[in-house]
Amino acid sequence: MAAPGPPGPPGPPLPDSQGVSAEPTRPPAPVEQPAVENNGTAPAGGGPQEDCPPPPPPPAGVPARRDRLYRHWPSESRFFCLGLGITGGAGHDCTVAGCLKGNPCRPGGSSRLAVAYNSAISSVEGQKSFNRPCCMALSPANWFTWVCVLGPSLLYFIVAMPYYWVEVTPLLPFMALFFFFLTVGCLLAACCTDPGIIPRREVIVASGDEKRLERELGYNVLGVPAVPLDPDHRDAPVMVQIPIELRSQGYRWCSTCKIVRPPRASHCPDCDNCVLRFDHHCPFVNNCVGQRNYLFFFGFTSSVCCLALWVIPFLLWYLLTGLATQPGGEKKQTFNEENSGSILKGIVIALAVAGGLATLFVIALWAYHVFLIFAGLTTKEHWRGTPKGLPGFSEELTIFGRRGPRLFRPRAMVEVVEDNHSREGILARWKLKAAAGAVLTV
Repeated sequence: MAAPGPPGPPGPPLPDSQGVSAEPTRPPAPVEQPAVENNGTAPAGGGPQEDCPPPPPPPAGVPARRDRLYRHWPSESRFFCLGLGITGGAGHDCTVAGCLKGNPCRPGGSSRLAVAYNSAISSVEGQKSFNRPCCMALSPANWFTWVCVLGPSLLYFIVAMPYYWVEVTPLLPFMALFFFFLTVGCLLAACCTDPGIIPRREVIVASGDEKRLERELGYNVLGVPAVPLDPDHRDAPVMVQIPIELRSQGYRWCSTCKIVRPPRASHCPDCDNCVLRFDHHCPFVNNCVGQRNYLFFFGFTSSVCCLALWVIPFLLWYLLTGLATQPGGEKKQTFNEENSGSILKGIVIALAVAGGLATLFVIALWAYHVFLIFAGLTTKEHWRGTPKGLPGFSEELTIFGRRGPRLFRPRAMVEVVEDNHSREGILARWKLKAAAGAVLTV
């Protein structure tokens, strides 16, 4: 019997009993199953696999990372020395890269000098510490303060101190040195100390200091939620309210920082921070004056008064008498005594007028703050009037009040996100992650 040959091509469909042609029966095509990645939740091999949801996709949005808080502080205040010191803003916006770009002598074209110049600009823009010029370190008023303190003092120490040390008594230079170091120390402390900043809402949430601030200040700085928080909608605005007992005591809502601030605290428009027992923003120290640095500010005004009253008169006396006298009491012989004497008198008169006006201004400022201390008021309360019936006002001398700890941790690790709206030439490409908004309800 012969073996059957290979099957031929299918013939035409045969009519069925109803006269309708029927298609030949074909086996169903296999259905492709999506490949499931074995990530440890499904068993390997050919056994049955459990229904495991795929891993969640990465969150949509800007990239994020963790960094120190002081590098991304959301206000005009600036930190230095790895977050140990803080001062106010410079009052103007300037970068080294911007100055190099605006240089009228900037080389153009494709020469080697132009390529090197543009490469230097790119390198400076990539280094935040090099992109900040010296003029951004201090405000113009603060520069003027340091010049007025250091200029006459150094002139006294270089020119007049040897004369008084030999011809009069070493006590005079010693007292001048004491007042000088006391003035410089108090000025540095007033410039570089936290004035009592109450951190913003996003800083409190990012650093996780809500409970610590509540223990320190005695109330919830973020406000009491008016409705229970929904854990599924953490980014939704929060409806908060201030308890009636706190509102009656003068606690107010800051619409900029989104926090509840104490009665004597206020928001500084220059530093863009809420400050405890805010006195004023002093451009001469380039910082706010508040609860934590008022003692240093008053120490600076007191010591600079003593320094001015000690150094300027003795410096002028030396320029009038000691400059024309040699050690031992002999009179110096000059080439043209008449002309030299006239020039010297003009210089002395100009210095005396400038030093006298500066001394009178400092003494008046010191006397005004003495009045405020004994009245138990701050500068803002005195100029705007003291609200009546609110506790906390005039209860303690401002200089002897409790200084308190710092309310934020500048070296805390916080989450920051990329800032897509950063301006050209400024390297703050990362900013603090924004917290959920807050709305005050009555």
